[in-house]
Amino acid sequence: MIADERFGSALEEAAELKDLYVNVNEWSSPRYPCRISSRIQEHQKLVMELQSDICKKDSQIGWLRPELDELERKNMELEDKIGRSALCRGGSFTVRGGVSTEMFMDLYDLSAKCIHDFAKFVISWTKVSGWNLGQSTFPIDSHVIYERKADKKYAVEAYFACVMLMGDREEYISLDSFDCIMSFRDPFDALMSDPDSNFGRYCRAKYLVAVPHSMEDSFFGNLDHRAFVESGGHPRTQFYQKFVEMARYAWTLLAVARSLNPRAEMFYVKSGDQFRKEHMESTPAKMTTEEEKFSVGFTVMPGFKVGCTVVRCKVYTMDF
Repeated sequence: MIADERFGSALEEAAELKDLYVNVNEWSSPRYPCRISSRIQEHQKLVMELQSDICKKDSQIGWLRPELDELERKNMELEDKIGRSALCRGGSFTVRGGVSTEMFMDLYDLSAKCIHDFAKFVISWTKVSGWNLGQSTFPIDSHVIYERKADKKYAVEAYFACVMLMGDREEYISLDSFDCIMSFRDPFDALMSDPDSNFGRYCRAKYLVAVPHSMEDSFFGNLDHRAFVESGGHPRTQFYQKFVEMARYAWTLLAVARSLNPRAEMFYVKSGDQFRKEHMESTPAKMTTEEEKFSVGFTVMPGFKVGCTVVRCKVYTMDF
């Protein structure tokens, strides 16, 4: 055994000596420097080609940069224009010439968007404050199976839609101050033009229901908003102003719904009902060609029926 090890070690040493001998002979060969010089020149040539390509790319980037900057500037202008258009669109609504189904449908779309935006705004606050949506008053039903965890946001949206559009007091909903409220670009300025108008009382009543004590205390560490609203005021804070943006379109939607002839009748779809595209719209959008495969988890935004016209409700769907 020991002899085998010694023999193996001797072979390894012999192999190393052979490699060293070959390398020494190669290095001592007159042709070796020529081969090295040739290889160096090849690599230098390759480096120069790569540097040339880099310069070309840098030049192309320099040519394209102004074009990219211009495109980004135009995109920003378009986004700003779209945003201003959405904000100012309220000014295009007036009831001086009467109300119409088309006006109602436009208000429905704007109301749904504002409710969606406020729900998204509230969710951002919950992430900062650590308020648990699952333990809140939001209707996140335990039986609903969400495709994604992020889909719970639709339950938050459903909560605000229900609060803002259901259970309202008749005397708060009228067209008396409709044109005035919609003439302002900023909904909060419209509110402060007459804080005790029907719209003002609607905002106070809905805020106290939509924003429970636990939410407000978690968000702000106090109940100052609630106390101010209960005393008849409207706090000039970012949170309340966002709420008023949502409230304006919900209020105008309800006011026009009551004034149409025939009146717009609101409808919800019960959890567990089969999805029907004739009067339902899936939120988020799904391929619903095979309706029998989907059931309703909950209604996100109620629908309306105006005579023979149906404004489809938005629902969160699940697989059967």
